Amino acid sequence: MGQYWELLTRSAYANRPDSNDKTSNKTLSLWTPTGDARLVNQSADIILYLFELLDDIQDAICLGLTCKRLLRLGMGHIQSLITAFVAQWAGDRLICVGDYINNGDLPPGVLTEDEALFLEENDITLYQDAQKNFDGIEQARWASLKSDWRFLERLTRIENKQYMAIVSGEDRKSESEWVLCNLTKREYLREGTVAAHRKAGFGEFLLSRICWSSDPSTAMSYEEDIHRGVWAGDRFEITTVNRVRGGLEDWKDVGDEMGKEMKAIWESEFGEEEEEEEEEEEEEESDC
Repeated sequence: MGQYWELLTRSAYANRPDSNDKTSNKTLSLWTPTGDARLVNQSADIILYLFELLDDIQDAICLGLTCKRLLRLGMGHIQSLITAFVAQWAGDRLICVGDYINNGDLPPGVLTEDEALFLEENDITLYQDAQKNFDGIEQARWASLKSDWRFLERLTRIENKQYMAIVSGEDRKSESEWVLCNLTKREYLREGTVAAHRKAGFGEFLLSRICWSSDPSTAMSYEEDIHRGVWAGDRFEITTVNRVRGGLEDWKDVGDEMGKEMKAIWESEFGEEEEEEEEEEEEEESDC
């Protein structure tokens, strides 16, 4: 027997930048009485300021595609716009709530006093609140950047290729290893640990620790208390090792324990044979 689940964040979208909002109350006046007035020959500060005026991803990329210097200078702002668009929940509280949850049964700190009072006064659970009052998020937001045909058909073949590389992150060389960070508990999971489980990614590892319900029903063979996730309601972000807030000195690497948990979950559902098959495939690939 199982139950329905809702993955949600309690943080409002109102405080997030909307990369589709093309309005801006900023203005810029440039007066060049002498010398070369072409944009490409302006100072880096002016070019960066121009990029900062653009709140739309496609507008910013189009400006960058006009020449290599502009793209190089504006890439940081372009990447910030893309991140704000596709990772709107970065740094927010995440919890996957089961529909068998009892009213008032939530991890400490998940709700503010006002949020808890709202549920109590309306005699509803967080799951019911999400079902009734929360808006669903757009799925595959990243994919939507690559399927705007009205925009793409106006680009040349070379510009189209460059645009796709930018929005897909292909042009971004990661200078260090990726990590999933629990900002609340200051714990992290390295990309290398995740890579050892070929059919699981950061998403599966995260979900295995943020489920919460008053009833253990999950329709899974796994017998541990996955419905009482130790990370439920915490704040998260995925970043690189060299960008972890404050550095990793005061953080705890939980890769070993999470790796064992994922292995146990996988084996309980699919058996040890599949795990052995994956190991054999890895050995065969290394022999090639």
